[in-house]
Parts: sequence; C-alpha cells; structure tokens
Amino acid sequence: MITSVSAVSSTRLLVGYMAPQRSDLITHYTVYVERTERGLPEERFVADGPELSLQVGPFTPYEEVSVQVSANTAGGEGPRSVEVVERTLEDRK
Repeated sequence: MITSVSAVSSTRLLVGYMAPQRSDLITHYTVYVERTERGLPEERFVADGPELSLQVGPFTPYEEVSVQVSANTAGGEGPRSVEVVERTLEDRK
C-alpha cells in the first residue's frame, strides 16, 4: 500500500500510498511511525479524506524511521502495510 517514503528535509518525511480497491469507503488513512534507533513510542498521523500522501515529523536530522499505513472506514481500521524504513536528510550547516 505504501508507494514511497522519501526525506524532504532533515526533520520531515513524505509518505505516499495508494488506495485499496474499495477506496470509495475510505474515511481516512493512518500513518504509523516508529523511531527505530531511539526506542520511542510509536506515533500516529492521520490523513483525512482522499489524500494519498502525508508529510510526517518532526524528526531529528539523519534519523532512521519505520513507516506503516492503514486505510480506515466507518467500520474500523484495515490491516497495516508492509513496513518501510527511511532516514531523514542530514542537517546542512
């Protein structure tokens, strides 16, 4: 379901995903983020409506982040996508 995860800055990632086959029932998407190197609790970001990408953060420069996405309907949350790992950019000085 995730189509791309790319660093857009030293503190933010852009997560792209595609709609499931029955996308007319989707109310929102949930993006789950785990800071793999820091052992912090999982964070959730919500993208309302039909948007198929979301910027998430803030993170620290060059931080490794694990991302998963799920689609949600009025009946509940669907399964999570396969995990994708990406790093934010290094901080330019």
